[in-house]
Amino acid sequence: MEKERRRWSSSGFCVAAVGMQFRVMTAGGSLRLPRMRASVEQMLTRTHTHFTYELLFARNCRLTLITEHGVSEFENQVVIVPPGLKHCSALDESGGYNLLVLPQNVAGDRFDIAADKPTALDLDEALGFYIARLAEEWNSDAGTEVAEHLAALILHGVFGKLLGQDALARTSTPTAASPIGIIEGYINGNYEKNIKLGDLSEEVHLCEKQVARIIRREYGVTLPQLLTQKRVGAAEMLLKNSDLKISEIAARVSPTEENYFFKIFKAQTGMSPLQYRKTYRK
Repeated sequence: MEKERRRWSSSGFCVAAVGMQFRVMTAGGSLRLPRMRASVEQMLTRTHTHFTYELLFARNCRLTLITEHGVSEFENQVVIVPPGLKHCSALDESGGYNLLVLPQNVAGDRFDIAADKPTALDLDEALGFYIARLAEEWNSDAGTEVAEHLAALILHGVFGKLLGQDALARTSTPTAASPIGIIEGYINGNYEKNIKLGDLSEEVHLCEKQVARIIRREYGVTLPQLLTQKRVGAAEMLLKNSDLKISEIAARVSPTEENYFFKIFKAQTGMSPLQYRKTYRK
């Protein structure tokens, strides 16, 4: 009997590399990042975070990344964005890719990665080839072994450098797919809207209780609390790095009334938006 084939999407899969298990996902249906030339202010409206590591591959293109530390540019590099770091990005040409990666049951300090800023590694020819091939396989009807093997090679190439390991992984272990990648991608793209559990339920084809359970398990908070974190995080980036009026920022990141958003912003940060801007722009 022919082995069952299925499409990998943002649901992801698990592979083994550098002696551990990784869950591999993408925040959307494709690994390819669209070319997006944008001003700093335009970029900042897309500020978001991930509960995973995000690997951004700038292959023959220039990647602009904005974090709380400022604006950085990368070319022919793979940039590792740690969990929880507020960021946004744009590409000057096509040729960029992204992966969301979650080590399974491993302490984060095993890797030599800063928790509050991105880490960049050179994107060698082999890694560039593997990520381009994986992007082709991600939504194809090809056998799953190919995608899993390519992902294992990529993760070993990236995290192996951080661990001082040079040998390439040769095995992979698939497990049941998870919808968390779809959920995170949808929230990051729509947190300024009034997202309900029902919206996410339709995206992942699960009941609302299951979606709520997944969010609680992965993030440790409820959906409303998660949305508040995303919105406040985006507002912080705009207050620090743009000249937009505070009322414009509130309108861009939240569907609530301006006064209510100011209230939750102060509850989260201990400062009003105006105090926050003055404090971090001194």
